[in-house]
Amino acid sequence: MKKIYDAVVCGGGIIGLATARNLAVTHGLKVCIVDPNPLVSMTSAVSTECYRDVWIDESMRSLIGRSIHLIETRAQKSGNAFSLNRNGYLFVSTSDDRFCKPSSFPPDWPVRTPGSMYVPNQYLGRKPDLANTPDGMDLLTAAEAKNNFKFLAEARDVEGGGGIVAALHARRCGWMDAQQLAMSILDDAKLHGTQVYSGWSLGDIRVKSNRVEGVTMFKGEQRVDIESPTLINAAGPFAQKVHSLLGRERPNPFELLEVTNTLHAKAIIKDTLKVIPYTSPMIITVDPIMLDWSGEEKEALSQASSEELNYLFGPAWSKAHLEALPPGAHVRPTTSGHLIFVWEHGHSHKRAVSSLGSKGLDSGIIGSELGSDCLGSGIVGSEVMELGQPSIGPFYQRMVEDRLDPLYPQMVIKAMSSIIPELKQYIDSPPFIDHTSDGRSIIGGLSGLEGYLLNTAFAGYGIMAAEGAGELCALQATGSSSISLPSYAADFDPLRNGKQPQDVQNIYTCNIGGTL
Repeated sequence: MKKIYDAVVCGGGIIGLATARNLAVTHGLKVCIVDPNPLVSMTSAVSTECYRDVWIDESMRSLIGRSIHLIETRAQKSGNAFSLNRNGYLFVSTSDDRFCKPSSFPPDWPVRTPGSMYVPNQYLGRKPDLANTPDGMDLLTAAEAKNNFKFLAEARDVEGGGGIVAALHARRCGWMDAQQLAMSILDDAKLHGTQVYSGWSLGDIRVKSNRVEGVTMFKGEQRVDIESPTLINAAGPFAQKVHSLLGRERPNPFELLEVTNTLHAKAIIKDTLKVIPYTSPMIITVDPIMLDWSGEEKEALSQASSEELNYLFGPAWSKAHLEALPPGAHVRPTTSGHLIFVWEHGHSHKRAVSSLGSKGLDSGIIGSELGSDCLGSGIVGSEVMELGQPSIGPFYQRMVEDRLDPLYPQMVIKAMSSIIPELKQYIDSPPFIDHTSDGRSIIGGLSGLEGYLLNTAFAGYGIMAAEGAGELCALQATGSSSISLPSYAADFDPLRNGKQPQDVQNIYTCNIGGTL
């Protein structure tokens, strides 16, 4: 069987859907999406669903800013069908030096001094005002932060360390229902003729005279040949697998930019004590976290071997720092009365590896019970391995045992309880993300190979980047002469210099793609 399309998008996550939507709707192309799994079922399915326009890297700020604008426009036109909010982000510090020096902030960042906090409708229990675009951040003293967010603890009120001394409130930030956003984008694409091949795996990329001519896809014993001059590789953690189908003689951005896949997990609990109101912002720590270990826990950790500590906490762990762990713990509320916790430190050092079938890429979601009101969950998938190896069903159980730290939910809740003490009451009732060495995504084509483009390596911020990245990739794919590429396009080139920009080393960079 043979089919003909103007463009094939490999990958049915939100990046792939947004790319397909732009190719079909904006540029009028006949498009198909190919994915061996159900759409939006991998990294997109278990994201934190957040967005922010606070980025130190100027190129990331431009790309994400454009994407947020498109998301806001979609929300207004759809009657906010995917529940976009403006809850904001609140970066909290336990160090006087963190927020109190003017030199801490890039010169073009609009930072308001204490006493002038922007209060969005969302905090007042009203619908978010999406027609207006707040910018900048509010610098808050500990007292002001406590006054606005009663659940926070000031450092002076916490014995033995913990509590906050200052906070930075970022305004144009929040979260949404990512599944509904994805479905809104997909509906647009389908209305303009986009076809979806869910359950089909890409098995071959046909190239002639350095030009993409088509692909072959499989579903069981079925085979379909597609003629197409354009292939978009938006396969997320599996993008390197798809790229390998081109052969080793082609340039490899994944090696050049040192793309790695790391386990991404989150812990979810029912906030039965109503510690954090659903109108609150995302709370993020920006200083090393002093965990409140019990005497018994301290004794056990002090007797653990280096190998055991490295496994649990990463190679940077030191017995001399039993209570201090890296910053970057997150927590946000949901309208359903739950709290979502994320802290990449607990497992980001553990690279996940699996075997893949010859015609399929597999993924799964894992979960673990923490008691009647708690659920820890995370996504697992695989780093790309050689074709031809058998698919392993029990792999996911092994991933739980070998890669996901069983203490992770307790650790992230314990970390956040250093600034929100009431969370301690929950402790005893107990996917991968792919990223480059410079923290920027890979968007664009390869020199010497016409018709092949990449749109991948979003380091966990694919939801907020999807609209902008899809727009940019579609512009590059069509070579539209009527619309020039944005100035930041070159900074996402697959074959760029992968060195991290100096300003990304700023003190607010708490984890890869995760905070500022």
